[in-house]
Amino acid sequence: PQGTISVGVDATDLFDRYDEDYEEIPGGGFPHIEINRMHISQSIELELGAGDTHGPLFGMKMFRNLTPRWSVPVLHIALLSGSAVSSHSVRPGLTTLLARHLDKNTMGYLQWRWGTQSAMNTSIVRDTKSSHLTFALQLGIPHCFMMLSYQYKFQDEDQTKVKGSLKAGFFGTVLEYGVEQKISRHSVLGATVSVGVPQGVSLKIKLNRASQTYFFPMHLTDQLLPSAVFYATVGPLVFFLAMQRLVIQPYLSAQKEQELEKQRESSSSDIARKKQEAEAAVSVRLSV
Repeated sequence: PQGTISVGVDATDLFDRYDEDYEEIPGGGFPHIEINRMHISQSIELELGAGDTHGPLFGMKMFRNLTPRWSVPVLHIALLSGSAVSSHSVRPGLTTLLARHLDKNTMGYLQWRWGTQSAMNTSIVRDTKSSHLTFALQLGIPHCFMMLSYQYKFQDEDQTKVKGSLKAGFFGTVLEYGVEQKISRHSVLGATVSVGVPQGVSLKIKLNRASQTYFFPMHLTDQLLPSAVFYATVGPLVFFLAMQRLVIQPYLSAQKEQELEKQRESSSSDIARKKQEAEAAVSVRLSV
């Protein structure tokens, strides 16, 4: 089972506000930050979702391997009922994906999507122990784009990954960079900064906890402001380092101490049991 919870945050008032527009508004001196969208989905082959972007969602996925090299074909059928624009409509969608092993570390994908945003997408993904490279090209309505993404994997205990991507198309150009790190045995935390024209600057926080994903995209500004890029880059880094020092490391240290204490108690019990067995054996010999 897999689940996703996405909560969009509109924080443009932090950077795009104009003081003269707030002089006559009570409490206008404080920036206004609000949640502007939310989406929840769960899937176990069958997919159910709800949110303000697409409305209620019902989908079904089917998989079948054709040959050892032509593998992972996917058929995804989805029904969208209702949306923010039209609340009384049912819009069917169909997605097919065909994948082929090009070599040991490289996969080629061909995807066709029909529905509200029809598109044909082809991509090549190369995944190795130290890097992950993706090149994608999409022709569709309304978006056509080309994307190049690279991810470097550090060979450390926290499985740190640094990534960057460049995406250009009819909608404009978007540059993204970010980092993700394993913070516990089952949790991975990541942050990505998106800078684009005409999209502006956004910060995306993602937490993977086991099979659940919590996604928080925050729109900071509609303009290319250096201050927004700076705070979007430095802010999460400072917050993560503070959390690492004050919360995560003490928590992990406490867990390790508990495990060591359990091991010591278990070792003490084993030693005491073996001592009793030895004393019993000595008593038997003396009695004989």
